[in-house]
Amino acid sequence: LMDTLLAEWYWHYFQQNKWRFMQRTATATPPGKDFTTWDLPRLFVAIDRQFQKALAAEKILKATPISAWNDLLIKGTMPDRYRPTLYDFIAHQALEFYTSGEQAAAKPEDAFELSADGPALESHDKFLAWWRTFPAKQFPDSPIIKALTLHGALTAFHEKDSDPAAFLDADLARLAYAWNTASGQSRNDRYQAALKAFVDKWADDELSALARERWGRVLQQQDDLVAAHKLALQGAQ
Repeated sequence: LMDTLLAEWYWHYFQQNKWRFMQRTATATPPGKDFTTWDLPRLFVAIDRQFQKALAAEKILKATPISAWNDLLIKGTMPDRYRPTLYDFIAHQALEFYTSGEQAAAKPEDAFELSADGPALESHDKFLAWWRTFPAKQFPDSPIIKALTLHGALTAFHEKDSDPAAFLDADLARLAYAWNTASGQSRNDRYQAALKAFVDKWADDELSALARERWGRVLQQQDDLVAAHKLALQGAQ
């Protein structure tokens, strides 16, 4: 938790001083200990290191219920079953960093490209089959790979839970990230197809309403307002 907290402090400092970091270039000499003088890539390396140190304690984090830390964490509006363990909490905190738009500024040439035609926009079982074999070690510095690694880890962790809440939440988050990140003309069509499959399979679960909302937003962007409104009403009901 202390490693996570330090990562969050670095991240919040960046967000409050974003304009400073965006104007800096890398120095010829190694940066000192004063993080306020670091360039953006150096700061993001430090944040990444702290999150990876925290997540390395995977076994004990997964065995620790989030309720054990109620006195420390600020409660949100979603029930604990969506983030049932300390691992879920830290993994989602890390995902906020790895999936941020500023990653492109810190590393403008990511060697790994996510294709809209690939398994990241497939059903969870096809995604996990790919995730278990994808070449993470070939792209150790890629924020896209690190984000997909965490999405896969969360999905696999909760795949067989008796309560599907955390699994479905992780699955929806993965689809949204893949849609936002992937390139290719089929991106919107494949995302909508994945959301439709999710809604059809989990129609009786409350998270199907969230899937409909996200599906409706894609239709709204495509100016299909009638279909978007219909989905919104279904979600509300």
